Amino acid sequence: MVDSIVGGVAATVTGCLLDPITRQFGYLFNYRRNITDLNQKIQSLHLEKERLRIDVDAANRQGDVIYPDVQAWLTYAEGIIQNRDDFNKMKRKQERAGSISSLATV
Repeated sequence: MVDSIVGGVAATVTGCLLDPITRQFGYLFNYRRNITDLNQKIQSLHLEKERLRIDVDAANRQGDVIYPDVQAWLTYAEGIIQNRDDFNKMKRKQERAGSISSLATV
């Protein structure tokens, strides 16, 4: 009776602790693939934004009204693209700093 209770509690505790740890290791092991996938999706977003921007500019030249949600989407998309660019700059800066410090220790 006690063995089954202790076993059940131990299994629950192990599951609660092991799942988050496993997930975190998954992020580490899949980091490059995740970043590559993210960059590809944001590049697709950038191309879509540019296509829409061309249509919006043409509509503006013709005097058409641009719906607020269209303008909001363009602004939102630009913010996502800018965040990606900032992240990539920071990552490159850290990689250069890391490679310099690793060379200094050799």
